[in-house]
Amino acid sequence: MPKTSPSQMVLQLARTMVDLEQKIEHLEYKVQEYDAVREEAREDIDSFPDQTFELDPQSIRSKLNQYIRTYSRRKCLNFAYVWHRLYEAILYRRGINVHVRAENKKISFIQTLDDLDMMEYAYNLAREIFPL
Repeated sequence: MPKTSPSQMVLQLARTMVDLEQKIEHLEYKVQEYDAVREEAREDIDSFPDQTFELDPQSIRSKLNQYIRTYSRRKCLNFAYVWHRLYEAILYRRGINVHVRAENKKISFIQTLDDLDMMEYAYNLAREIFPL
């Protein structure tokens, strides 16, 4: 393999530097394009009128469902299992068997809680026994 002369090495380095400079120029051009697009988008967003709206208050039932879902995801537990544990806690603390009442009335377990006006109690109990 022939040995490269110092002038050939300098020439190779110069070509490499020219290539790198071209790539840098291209990237700088792209950054300027992205900045222009971002600024245009910012102006578009700023031109939108402020929309003020109020969210509907979340019901206790949906809060409870969301809390159980979040807990089950964080602890990698089955969603239905966590609900079952909550119903067991209600049976233990209040002596109300949600499963039997629901089966007798042929309604869902959570509807049974709602009918008994225990939704807020169940929500507070869930927060107590299933800490996030």
